[in-house]
Amino acid sequence: MTTLKPKWKTLTLTTLSALCSLCFLSSVQAAIIPVDINIQATNTFDEGYGDGVSSGDFSLITGGATITSTYAGATVTGTNPLTNNLVNTDDGIGFTGSALTTDDTFNVGFDSTIDVANNSVSDIYDIVFKLVFSNMVSANGIDAYADSEFTLFANGAELFFTDLVSDTVNGNEIDGVADGNFGGSLFAADTLFFNFALNPTDLLTLDLSWTLEGGDFDGGESAFDFSQFLSIESVTLRGGQVPPSVPAPGSLSLFVIALFGLVARNVRKNK
Repeated sequence: MTTLKPKWKTLTLTTLSALCSLCFLSSVQAAIIPVDINIQATNTFDEGYGDGVSSGDFSLITGGATITSTYAGATVTGTNPLTNNLVNTDDGIGFTGSALTTDDTFNVGFDSTIDVANNSVSDIYDIVFKLVFSNMVSANGIDAYADSEFTLFANGAELFFTDLVSDTVNGNEIDGVADGNFGGSLFAADTLFFNFALNPTDLLTLDLSWTLEGGDFDGGESAFDFSQFLSIESVTLRGGQVPPSVPAPGSLSLFVIALFGLVARNVRKNK
């Protein structure tokens, strides 16, 4: 029986451990979008807005890779707009924003689009989108307000709407309805799913619009905080069939296998 030298024994055990871990990671699969379905996303910071102390970021995830740009006031760092095809489930677009100001004003605007085309001439696909959002406004003092409005449209029809207004002069509103209060914090957050059936040659356009404005004019304070992410939850061929899947990236797998082979070769040399 041959005994491995300590350093080779340690390296062998380390390599085997890494290989086992990789096997576990490779078992996690991401669903790819069927070739019949083409999805293009565009995430746009509206440069007509962006006044004041507001800041945040906007992103696009494609193939599991995230592209992010940031903004501060009207200044964007990175690409604007962000645009690419969405190719996997969990791909999508998102944006965030926040501000806290005294004796100042702010406004932010985003106009983003996801276009979906079923290029099949015979197959029906069911597609589910997932929306995760958080919306907060706050105003305090003699004359302060913050108004954060987010809307999601599907082929021009309103699909979802949230509008929070905190106003110390004119009163607060939640989705257009006065709540009887003046100023203070208002908050809304949820995770929503939207289901669509795409017949052969169908087109679906999702439009996202977020506008935020506010300010303080008399020594009080105005603030907002917002985030949203709209992603592809699933795409299935009508009739219960599931799109093919792809394993986790294989470059690490090849590296570990090659390393294990190198260890084995050196072990044989040292027998």
